[in-house]
Amino acid sequence: MSPEGWVKAEVFLKFNTLKMLGLTTDMVMDAASSLDGVEIDQETKSIRGVGARPSLERNLAQEHLKIVFLTGLGHSANISLVKSKIENLVEPEYIGIGRFKDRRAKGWAMLEL
Repeated sequence: MSPEGWVKAEVFLKFNTLKMLGLTTDMVMDAASSLDGVEIDQETKSIRGVGARPSLERNLAQEHLKIVFLTGLGHSANISLVKSKIENLVEPEYIGIGRFKDRRAKGWAMLEL
């Protein structure tokens, strides 16, 4: 990624799902051009988000921000399971589930509070 936030479209082609679909750089650029909040540069074949983006600065500014890991969820964990485990306790801003390349859950989740 450039300092201005530009990412070459070819980087996205390294993602396993896009590899599996056999997409080309032009296909990625075409798809990105139809998205809201995304800017494309056809000359350099690059893509970047526009507008408000989550950033490290935003996170550091939130003194109350906490990251919590929830373990022991098993390989079939999903967002609904995580929410059921924490209902009535906290309302996370973000839930991320660790996954293997084959998309099975690793058995843990990260919650941003």
